Amino acid sequence: MSNFDQMMLHKDTPKLLYSAQTNGIIWKIEVDDELGIMVWETRYPDKRLSFSAYDFINQKFLVNDAKLKDEFSISLSFTLKGLIFFQVQESENLPTFKGIIAFNLYTQKIQWENYSITIQQQAKEGILVFNPKIFPRNFELLNQENGQFIRKINLKDFSTLGVIHRDILLPEVILKEFENSSINLLNHKGLTIKSQLETHDDILKNSISILEGHQLIFKDYLNSNIQKLAFDTFFVWQDRLVYIKNKSEIVTYLV
Repeated sequence: MSNFDQMMLHKDTPKLLYSAQTNGIIWKIEVDDELGIMVWETRYPDKRLSFSAYDFINQKFLVNDAKLKDEFSISLSFTLKGLIFFQVQESENLPTFKGIIAFNLYTQKIQWENYSITIQQQAKEGILVFNPKIFPRNFELLNQENGQFIRKINLKDFSTLGVIHRDILLPEVILKEFENSSINLLNHKGLTIKSQLETHDDILKNSISILEGHQLIFKDYLNSNIQKLAFDTFFVWQDRLVYIKNKSEIVTYLV
């Protein structure tokens, strides 16, 4: 567990569920509501990528700092039913994607891959994809388990596919009119969770606080030494407060 710069001020302080430090920058987080799995992508200065997956129901890693053969050109897309879906960048100099890799968290192997299509969106029935080389775009629905073709989809039929909603609550951004700053604020089960910029001894910090009524019960810092103006935030996923510390540490509390 990392060395927390935080204050525990109350007997009902939120319970720490998970904390882990990485050697890179945590770039993206995705979650699977049904299985209680959180997946994140870590980027390194040399452009390498690794990924990790933590099972909150069974309280264990499924993979930790794992890498794929295309680690320099892939990007985390989403996770669903024990699979992680990556998009493959067309080339190092182009931000476009042409390829999908589906990695199975339980077998620790690539389940299927296709290097001629791009993900449009995920749906309850499967994965909506298209070939970026074909215009106008022809959309197809694929089986997420094996990548096999299910049927063609018209643009007007997107709304019928069934969108997968994540149980995630995002804070409201409230502008501080006279301070050229803002507060991210979320009310959850009688608690007020907020993040904001603070200055201590001329050092700019990004704090996160939890209040029960008017009483402060928890405080930590998302970034404890900001070198240039930046603002990090948090979200609540299935009663779990999730935030990133100093770009490189994921922290999760039960709230």
